[in-house]
Order: sequence, then C-alpha cells, then structure tokens
Amino acid sequence: MLAKARARCPTAEFTQGDMTVLEGWEAGSCAGVISSFAVHHLKADQAAEAVRRWASLLAPGGKLFLAGWEGSGDMDCGEDAPKDLVARKYSRATLESWLTDAGLAVSDVELEKDEMGDSVYFQATKPAAATA
Repeated sequence: MLAKARARCPTAEFTQGDMTVLEGWEAGSCAGVISSFAVHHLKADQAAEAVRRWASLLAPGGKLFLAGWEGSGDMDCGEDAPKDLVARKYSRATLESWLTDAGLAVSDVELEKDEMGDSVYFQATKPAAATA
C-alpha cells in the first residue's frame, strides 16, 4: 500500500510503523492522518488512545480521515487468516466519540454497504488555534 501511495503522491512523506506508538513524530507536525480499516485490529481502549495520538499530531486545521467496519462484535476474517488475527466492528457512535473525545470536529460521515459488511468513513478536523 505504501508503494502505491508513493507512486500517486511522490512529494508526500509516508511512514510505516505501529499505529499505537508513533515514535519520532512531533505534536502538531502533520497536515493530515489517514487510518483506513486499521482500528478494527485494536481493542476499544487501544483504538481510542490511537485516535487521541493521531489527533495530537495534527496541526491546527489538520484533517484526520478514519475508515472502519461499522457494527458490533468480532468479524470473521476467513479460514485463510492467521488464527490470532482479530477484527472488531465498532458502532458509528463509538468511532465518532473517539474523534470528538480527541478534540476533533467531525465534518463528514459516509456509510457504505458491501459484501464485507457496513463501512463508515469520517473526516474530522483539528480546530484552528485561537487568536488573541
């Protein structure tokens, strides 16, 4: 996925890492953060903390895009999936609360149904810094 992203946006910086750690990134240093169908691999408390960390990376006016499986309970990852692979569905309300609890303003939400299940896509913005 990184190779595809780099090919489409050669001037952007892309980094692979652990979404719960984010070492080497300064608070307020990013214009945008994208999480596409990744939080379902985390327990709810870990996912909420990851969203808070992503929000802290955003500069004022920065955008966070979050996509996830909507619903509740564990997902069937298929018989070819590793036995320890876990995928959880989270409700739209839960996903949105992680964004707002992290201080972000949700500006757009889209729901989609497909063969994998219900998906939800959020766009949220870090408020601009207050001026004196």
